[in-house]
Amino acid sequence: MSQQTDALVEQLEHVANVGGDDLGSAMKRVGPLARPLLKLALLDTVTTATAEISESLTFERVSARLAPEGVRFDVTPKHPDATPAPESATAADQGLDEGDISRVSLRLPEGLKARAEKRAEASGQSLNAWLVQVIRDAVVEPRTSQFTKNWGFTPDNPPKGTNPVKGWI
Repeated sequence: MSQQTDALVEQLEHVANVGGDDLGSAMKRVGPLARPLLKLALLDTVTTATAEISESLTFERVSARLAPEGVRFDVTPKHPDATPAPESATAADQGLDEGDISRVSLRLPEGLKARAEKRAEASGQSLNAWLVQVIRDAVVEPRTSQFTKNWGFTPDNPPKGTNPVKGWI
């Protein structure tokens, strides 16, 4: 970032010289003081851009930090469990994404809905997209799916010692 701030200060000094010797000498005194402020302003701009990029990514987060050699960009998982699990067959391979889209009415208790919305937001998805992904994960080889990682069991093989309720309540 030093190159950018040095170039900007040089350009400002050049412009200030057009205003006369007094303005030029004043800019030469102010220039070194302005460099750290310019670096912070540039870093703020870069950080804002990385936040916007991160919002558009599903599983990764992009961050920027100031290092001695300049700005460093890091790409990290948003959440350790948010990376897709390796699966032997994708949903598309199994035909899960084929056909017309069906509308389903799902009634959830408010507390459950709020928690689901938080999980969806944390994964960078809408609630609807997140629910589709959770259902897809539950039906695509559940033993290796994200469902198993998140919940610790598969729908067809509940944890030992439980009495799962089936049917309508």
